Amino acid sequence: MIRTGAPLRIFGSADDRAGEEIGTAIVGGMRLRAVHKALDREPSVGAVLRPDALGLMCKLAPAEFAGGYVSLTEIWNTGEVEDGIAHIQAGATHRERLQSFERMLMQLFEGASAPDPRMRHALLRLDRGAKIDPVAAEVGFSHRHFCARFREMVGLLPVDYRQVRRFDRLIASLSRPKRRGLAEVALMAGYCDQSHMAREFRAFSGLSVREYGRLAKTQARHVPLPD
Repeated sequence: MIRTGAPLRIFGSADDRAGEEIGTAIVGGMRLRAVHKALDREPSVGAVLRPDALGLMCKLAPAEFAGGYVSLTEIWNTGEVEDGIAHIQAGATHRERLQSFERMLMQLFEGASAPDPRMRHALLRLDRGAKIDPVAAEVGFSHRHFCARFREMVGLLPVDYRQVRRFDRLIASLSRPKRRGLAEVALMAGYCDQSHMAREFRAFSGLSVREYGRLAKTQARHVPLPD
């Protein structure tokens, strides 16, 4: 993500008033908890990368990104980052900023390693809710080796990745205008029951499902919290 306004500032909790400034050009890893950040009215540009993309194009292991943010200058030439930011911020329209951002991404991924087709298959199967042991067998790994290889490529263990994807399916269901009842939504997303869904939802977001419903009026994944 490249911010055209203030640098990203994140907060440890809703009670943290000081926060920590991260930067203007940042890369965020996969995470199991919500992030509290300061609202910025200025436009930003960004991209959601495939889960194994970081392991293909940079010197840092994906696990080093998990749960947090890293400045883009830590994985790429500082001068090229600064030039890319300048071009993006100079864009007069959002389209121009996106075009500059796309060129920046293409440079960043230049020379990236080819993806492992076995891990791409595993990601697709886990995205659809498959259990870990059958997927490990499909790609020819033992459970232990599969978990180690998966964490090396993605930054999370398969069990944690399954939870992230399940939560993502739940958010998509909850944000639909005409969704079903919570019990049915929970089962469709892959939870054992509504109680299981409620516990995991609070663990991930810090909110109850009903609190989320009241606050997430405009964006499903960016929820404004009261002061």
